[in-house]
Amino acid sequence: MKNLKQKKYPKWFYLVLILIPIFLLIVLELSLRLFNYGIDQRQWIEINENQITLNNYIAKRYFHSTLNAPLVLSSSFLKEKKKNAFRVFVVGESSAAGFPYLPNGSFSNYIEDRLRLLYPEAQIEVINCGITATNSYTWLDLFPGILDQKPDLIIFYGGHNEYYGALGVASTESFGSSRWLIKFSLWVDKFKTTELLRNTIKWISSIFTKKSFTNQSNSTLMAKLAKGQYVPLNSELFNKGVKQFEDNLREMLQLAKANNINVVLASLVSNLKDQKPFVSKNQANIAGADSIYEKAIAELKSGKQNNADSLFRLAKDLDLLRFRAPEKFNLTINKLAKEFNYPVANIDSLFASVSSNKIVGNNLMTDHLHPNLFGYQLMGKKIFEVLEQNKYLPNAIPQNIPQEKQDSIVKAEFNFSKIDTLIALYRIRILKNDWPYVEDVNEQNLNRIKLSNIYDSLAYFVASGSLGWGNSHKILADKFLREKNFTAYKKEMSILINTFPYQVEYCDNLIDLLIKNKLYEEAYPFLLIRYNQSPNAFSTKWLGYVNFSRKNNKQAIQYFEKSLLYSHLDAEVYFYLTGAYGRDAKFDKALDAIKKCLELNPDYPNGRAVLQLAQNEVKKRK
Repeated sequence: MKNLKQKKYPKWFYLVLILIPIFLLIVLELSLRLFNYGIDQRQWIEINENQITLNNYIAKRYFHSTLNAPLVLSSSFLKEKKKNAFRVFVVGESSAAGFPYLPNGSFSNYIEDRLRLLYPEAQIEVINCGITATNSYTWLDLFPGILDQKPDLIIFYGGHNEYYGALGVASTESFGSSRWLIKFSLWVDKFKTTELLRNTIKWISSIFTKKSFTNQSNSTLMAKLAKGQYVPLNSELFNKGVKQFEDNLREMLQLAKANNINVVLASLVSNLKDQKPFVSKNQANIAGADSIYEKAIAELKSGKQNNADSLFRLAKDLDLLRFRAPEKFNLTINKLAKEFNYPVANIDSLFASVSSNKIVGNNLMTDHLHPNLFGYQLMGKKIFEVLEQNKYLPNAIPQNIPQEKQDSIVKAEFNFSKIDTLIALYRIRILKNDWPYVEDVNEQNLNRIKLSNIYDSLAYFVASGSLGWGNSHKILADKFLREKNFTAYKKEMSILINTFPYQVEYCDNLIDLLIKNKLYEEAYPFLLIRYNQSPNAFSTKWLGYVNFSRKNNKQAIQYFEKSLLYSHLDAEVYFYLTGAYGRDAKFDKALDAIKKCLELNPDYPNGRAVLQLAQNEVKKRK
């Protein structure tokens, strides 16, 4: 029997065999995108034709096995950056976002308000990209997209979630500690085909298991991510977390430096004095965290402040539940800042300096690591001082406001009201009604909350997730308007405008009320916001009028002329433009403007007298 020779195929045949599955995958991917399969994973989404913001559901990129990924409420900004824009991005986790006061109580709001105070004519854009329960892998994944938006400055504050945040080395949402594998998985996750595969696996799993693949409990997000995952100090897992933080932060700083972007790093601060360790266990040759904490309390009572501070920090580091960043993280932040020649805002030292016995406790903290409102404002002030010292501010002439007054003005006009305080209190109550503060969620504790008035009810509904934060302020604003409580109405509308500037109807409604009551100066900052968002005849007209009243002729003329581009049928604009031209000794233009005014309204008050004056001035110069 003859040996059959194996048939040889040409090389192109094998190439086709390889290309066919690749081609099918490409077709599948394009088809899934065409039909908008799954979640929207875009980093930036359009609000309108001019504005974009961080995708509210971007966190779903990082949470696959946990129900209810955190919702992001970030600031909006213009798709096309203006020449007079100063664009700042804040990168971090829940403390950067401003929990429990988000979206309007964060340090980024303080910085934005102070920048707007000093540079009212500039387009100030502070975009907070802080996301709850995330860590440096999320920041690194979003960082190239941030650089694409041409930032002038990036501020980092984060590290407390490094172990348990999504993709952390001790998180239930983790692929392990291999950095290249995690980065590869983040890249692969951007494909719809991957999402289809994952959803298919979940569906099959749900058929064969009684327990749902997705964690459906009512626990807080960090409880879901961290429960039972303990990390001893200086263990292999601990050191992997430190390295993960350092490597990811270094890569982002390298990218920032390569793109000539200014960066400010902020040191991390924790509640040391008034937060006992969550999980304590004696280790070889080292006492447990609880024991060290008790020694710290005793040293403090004995007046040994420095010893107490060191012991409190050691107790925090010995806590097996790593909800607070270890001291090594601040050492890492300072090391990298020196390596890349970036400044550090030393928040830890600042908080200690204003705390009793120089040890941070409940005086500045709402829980184990989130500052209270005063604490967030302190952070904003400190970071702003670092911006000044390093000349990281807009390239424009600031308002002549004494430095010592800037802070008090910003705090006095801070966009924050009574309901925001109550929302924060309820959020903290919900947080502390779950592990690790208590072993199990106790629904009865939450049901005992007394809702005695509209503030209590609205705040509770917002904190429990059944009412949107913006809707609560809108309900109050409408209530105050009906009651003709215009001061309270203005406060609520100011908060809405600051958070949702692209909702121009908020601006228009408030400006209209202020103009009708001849409160032109109070209307001015809102007119600027409206102008920067979407200029129209109304906003430019009244910006011109306020500048005319201030005798800022150049700005008045610019705004009046822009107003006429939107509408050339307003006699009042022509009348005041006549005055502005006259002050600027442009009498030919003044004469033309008053003639236009009288064409539109022959009986305009004082119009004939001004016409005569303009004619006389023109004759004198001939």
